Amino acid sequence: MAIEPKSSQATLGQDVQVLDQERKHLGIRKVEAVVGLATKKQTYLLYAGIYLYTFVTNLTSSVGFGLQTYVTGTFMSHSSLPIFMICNLILSIAFIPLMSKLSDTWGRLELLVISTFAFCLGNVFMAVSPSFELWLASSLLQTVGNSGLLAFKEFFIADSSTNVNRALVQGLPDLSGYIVAGIAPAIVQSFVDRQNWQWAYGMFAILIILAVAPLAATFFYLQRTANRLGLYKRQVTGNRTLFQSAVHFASSFDLGGSILLTATLFLILVPLPLAETYTDRYAEPRIIAMLCIGCVILPIFVFYESRIAKSPIVPLHFLRNRTVLGGCGVAFWTWVSYYSYTEMFTAYLLVTQGLNYRDAGYVASTWGWAGVFSAIVVGFLIKRTKHYRLWALIGIAVAMVGTGLMIAWRGHESKLIFIIIAQAIVGLGGGFIMTAVQVGVQAAVKHTDLAKVTAIFLTTAAAGGAVGNAIVGSIWRSTLKQSLMDNLPPQAYQAIPFIMGSPDYVVGTYPDQAMPAELLPFVQASYVYVQRILSITALVAFGPAMIAVFLMKDIDLQAKDGMPW
Repeated sequence: MAIEPKSSQATLGQDVQVLDQERKHLGIRKVEAVVGLATKKQTYLLYAGIYLYTFVTNLTSSVGFGLQTYVTGTFMSHSSLPIFMICNLILSIAFIPLMSKLSDTWGRLELLVISTFAFCLGNVFMAVSPSFELWLASSLLQTVGNSGLLAFKEFFIADSSTNVNRALVQGLPDLSGYIVAGIAPAIVQSFVDRQNWQWAYGMFAILIILAVAPLAATFFYLQRTANRLGLYKRQVTGNRTLFQSAVHFASSFDLGGSILLTATLFLILVPLPLAETYTDRYAEPRIIAMLCIGCVILPIFVFYESRIAKSPIVPLHFLRNRTVLGGCGVAFWTWVSYYSYTEMFTAYLLVTQGLNYRDAGYVASTWGWAGVFSAIVVGFLIKRTKHYRLWALIGIAVAMVGTGLMIAWRGHESKLIFIIIAQAIVGLGGGFIMTAVQVGVQAAVKHTDLAKVTAIFLTTAAAGGAVGNAIVGSIWRSTLKQSLMDNLPPQAYQAIPFIMGSPDYVVGTYPDQAMPAELLPFVQASYVYVQRILSITALVAFGPAMIAVFLMKDIDLQAKDGMPW
């Protein structure tokens, strides 16, 4: 048999590489060109830009988290806080896969610009909202922008780092969390004291533009230079009519799948806390109708994505990869656990510990402080050992210990230091879990699928958060109300709607709108009782997470290292 000359083999190899390059989406070809072209100094500028806007988004999230108890209280809608979070998380679930498609199809820079615009506009609308309903609707637009900015960070870090170093690089932007944790509670308290919370959202609308501008300018320069050098080419699409372009857009971005997914999650999750507002609860016809329709749409969505969609928003075939499936399972149950207790934690600290918004913010941010630290530590450990699964298992074990301590230490007579210690332990475990598992999921696929699988991972985590909020909303509305009725004297029953509507009424933030002081011990007992139930729920959620870790292959990261493309 004749042996093909080496020159012919080389030409064949080059032809295959060219063909593979042409098959890639434009956005992937753009970012590969940018990463390959960037000098070390320009790479540092890109990462510095990511760190800068991550600081602003983290500050926005921390201040927003601290203010949401106060803002919903001013609208007398504090018990609706889980519904607010569910709606935001559902939108994250629907849009993160869309962000992946947009990023792969159009480009990373385009994702960054669109997300920044949505984030800015959402904050402006939140600042001028006169009612809870409009504030909630405006927050959804902010969530779209925030999801896109998070996706850009995760996608670009995955694009430009090796498997071994990725965990460390992913954790570095969140070091700004230490600064955020130090200043955010004081910012919250200042807006509460001045009763001008609207300016907080206006401030962030301006800051995000200033933070993103250097990154966008650097990325634009590199992308334009790569285009001039011919490092990537745009595909010729032909002459489409307006209708054909609209159909192509809907098909490419799977708008049908996005609508079905959003409707399914909304109709299944929102009724859980909403049912507690009706006298007949789950016997209420509207609740029954929503749940039934949601359960019908769910299999339709699965069938559509697996059989009909040309470019599915949730590529279900990735879930046949046991590492991806296991990693998504860990992310889902970890966030179910986290959101099961954290959403009402600020109100618990205000009522049972007598803290103000600033000090409650410092205590609540302990989770973030510890999580950022442990994410950096596990990044070094993964870099040294070249494996990730052991660290995920250790993280779950540590988080379970911390959650168990929460059950024992969350009484109104518990010392504050014990509450802080429990928060810190859970945060240490959480940093290990999410960092290690995400590295494993990304290492299980090739570069062309990195954005898709990262989007699935983030989407699954958001879904866990939505389920956690649905659980806490249902428990909070039903159990707290019943506990208040059991503890309060009958003549104080008329105060229950105000107690559930605003923690500020309970603690007397405004003396002219305060609850009678003699009722405080009864209300504290109810808050402690409900918070312990939520902590038990959080602990139980880690059981499935532990099982899911063992589905993942313990990949040798060094063996798969080097740029996959």
